Amino acid sequence: MQEAAELLFAVDSYQSFTKTNSGVEHYHCQLYEAHWVRTPDGLEFHISANRFLRGMVRLIVGMCFNYALGKISKSQILEDMKLGTQIQKSWSVPAEGLTLENVAYPIPLEILSADFRI
Repeated sequence: MQEAAELLFAVDSYQSFTKTNSGVEHYHCQLYEAHWVRTPDGLEFHISANRFLRGMVRLIVGMCFNYALGKISKSQILEDMKLGTQIQKSWSVPAEGLTLENVAYPIPLEILSADFRI
């Protein structure tokens, strides 16, 4: 599954991993990390980016599962991602277990140097 996760860095447009008719202006995202971690309870998928599209994480996890199960090849995943088409054998996994752990915003320099005393 890690091999499938690493394929995500081959593109910067993630149209293949969004629900249809999501109404966004563009599909560009900057992925910072995407990797699987084995834990005593099973597997965790860690992903961070500057933004996420509707359904993106659930579709990515489903793609990784389908790759691990041999239902889709690396070459097919790459082809679909580069064409911006829905991943063949697309699987939007259930949201159970999906946890948002952190939201971070870049702080502009002028805010860091501002005097907020009242």
